[in-house]
Parts: sequence; C-alpha cells; structure tokens
Amino acid sequence: MRPTLAFAFLLVSATALAQLCGNPPPGFLPIPDMGSATFQGMSGGLYGGGSNSIPSAHLEGSIQMAQEIQPLDADGNPDPQGWVVFMGVGMSNASLCWNGLRDSTQLFNGRNPSMKLVSAAVGGKDIDRMLDTTDSYWAIVQQRLDQSQVTAAQVQAVWFLQAQHIATIPQGMGIAHLDTLERKFRDAFVLLKQRYPSLKQIYCSGRDYGGYSNPGQGNPEPYAYYTGWAFHRLVQRQLNGDPALAYEGPDAPVPWLAWANYIWSDGANPNNDGLAWLCPQDYQNDGVHPNANGVGKVATRLFQFFRTEPTTTWYRAPEIGTGLSEVQATEPLLFFPNPTGGLLQLDLPPGAVPQVRVWDAAGRVVLQAQERWLDLGGMPVGLYAVEVWMEGKRWMGRVVKE
Repeated sequence: MRPTLAFAFLLVSATALAQLCGNPPPGFLPIPDMGSATFQGMSGGLYGGGSNSIPSAHLEGSIQMAQEIQPLDADGNPDPQGWVVFMGVGMSNASLCWNGLRDSTQLFNGRNPSMKLVSAAVGGKDIDRMLDTTDSYWAIVQQRLDQSQVTAAQVQAVWFLQAQHIATIPQGMGIAHLDTLERKFRDAFVLLKQRYPSLKQIYCSGRDYGGYSNPGQGNPEPYAYYTGWAFHRLVQRQLNGDPALAYEGPDAPVPWLAWANYIWSDGANPNNDGLAWLCPQDYQNDGVHPNANGVGKVATRLFQFFRTEPTTTWYRAPEIGTGLSEVQATEPLLFFPNPTGGLLQLDLPPGAVPQVRVWDAAGRVVLQAQERWLDLGGMPVGLYAVEVWMEGKRWMGRVVKE
C-alpha cells in the first residue's frame, strides 16, 4: 500500500527534526580548559590569561555590590517587606535550564526568602527578538513579572543565556559572526539596564553544545561555541575599563558582568568540570533542546554556583554562622541580654518604628515584629540572625537563645 500524503509529510517532518548523534564534534577547547592556548588570537580562561578566577578588583567591587542588593518595594526603594528579583534571560534552552534552577532553589532551605525567581527566558526569542523592543518578547516578560507580583524596579540580578538563530546568520559568515554577537550582547545588556534600573549583576553561561541538530535548526556549531567567546570579549573589555561597559556610577550603561558556570563541551568529550553532552542521552528528539537529563546537568551546576558564590550573597538567607555583615549600617546592632533565655531588647536610636525579622539556622524567617522588644521564649535553643530596618537603614546581628 502506498503511503498517504499526510503520512509522508509526517515522515519527512520527523526526519527533519531528528537528532544527528553521529555528527563529529568541532574539536574546540572549552574556554576554561585552554590554559595558555589561544583561539583566534584570544587568550583562554574565563577571565583571560588562562585564569578562571575573577580578578581581585572586579571581585571586591561586586562583593560590595552584592551587599547592596536588598529587598525593594515596587518603586525600587529599600523595604524589608519588598523583593529581590533574580531573572533568567534568554531563549528556549535558557528557559529549560532556568526552570531546573528554579526547582532546585525552591527546595533549598537556605534560600533568601525575600528573593523571587522570574523567567525572562522565552522559547523562540533569540537575541534579535530580544533586541526588538516591539517584539512580543517584552510583553511576555512583563506579564510574568505581573504574575509574580513584582515590578521592573525590583529586578537586581540576571542569569543570561542567549544566542542567534542560524536562519538570521548570513551564510558562510563563520568567525566574523563573533563580532556581531559581541555587539548584540552588549546592546542587550544596555537594554536590560535601561528597563531594570536596579539591575546590578549579570552572570552568563555561554551556550550548551549545539552539534547534534540538523543544519538550519537552532544555533548549531560552531556558532554555539562562539557565544561563549562573545561574552568573554565583553568581560575583558569591562575589566580593561572600557567606558561603554562601565558598571559603576549613576550613569553606568551596563551592570557588572561575570561568568556563572561554563556549560559547553566538545560534544561527548568532557570538559575539565566533567560536563559532557551525550546524544541521545541528553537531548530531545530535535537534537537542539536538552531533555530532563541534560537540563539536570546544567541546573545542578547553576544551583551549586549561586548557592556558594561570594558575589551572590543575596541568593542565600543571612549567614548566621560567620558573623553577619552590616549592610548600609551606621552602627552595629546591639541586643541585651545576649545570650537570652527569651526576652531580647534591641538597642536602637529613637525614631521610626523598626521592621524586624528573625532567622533561624536553616535560613527561615521565624519571627517578624515592629517592636524594640522581642520574645524568643518559644524558640528552640540555638543561634539566630536578627535583621532590622528603620528609616532606610539596615542592621544585622547574631543572638544566642539558651
């Protein structure tokens, strides 16, 4: 029996979307694994010169900036009842990985309860769609902010994974595409800063491996590999003091830039982090999008990064085991008695009503009050963090409950 036209169409469509697991990898070195090697004259290492460590001056600046990231109200003013919005930005692959990070974060007892994760990663919206301010991408993102009951003024940190669809890359462009992509990424960072004026940090992962897709689909190799180099160039320019990438001062055009996890490997050849992209094990049928196994590889690494990175203290609840930093504090927060068996008096200057939160060792808010006396009598013995907001200032300290 001859196949029907509909069956033939489905057969062709399924073939066009099939993985090409036999595609040979391009043979490139992952950027963090290059050591003293170079690519097109560019030095390897995430931060150049073979180094994967943030240079000390860049690190110190961001640690201070991270301490300034705090709950904000809908207009962007400090508010202990406000939110820190952490946004994932990108296309479909970014959306899948962001959802994995979101799920891990929700299960993390040590997360900052004042943080909300919002997805600005939208399927089919590559870097060109994102740069088009009339595209539906921006309406979708605004809708997601509204659904999360937060505003643009509360967005303070971004994870970024973007690429350009192969259909819009001129045929045979090759390595010259890197120059175009660098410019587009920089334009995207400027646009994000304009739309989200409280935005202070952008972390990027580059692209996952793109070598198992059919020609004409998604963002195949070598273009997937080039996305990492485009961001690498921008970080280098910021480190070198390029005014177009300045992040300090009220008129800074872009936020502070840094790497999150680098998630590219040369196909099934593992990078030094142990990450390898396997086909068909890690991909959906199209060979473009990671499946649950592939998403898990990225989400696990991202969660570990944001959970431990020194520049992402806003991701975690106040650390009560290491001496709490005082953010925007004019004087240390004092209590008495400390240790206490129950009642605790806060030594605060006269004035407005304080907004007080008490955190336990698991990072959970166990008490909220608007008093200068706290009753910890019903709480288990242990170490607690006390956070006080009053007249736009924030104090933090530790108390022992006996």
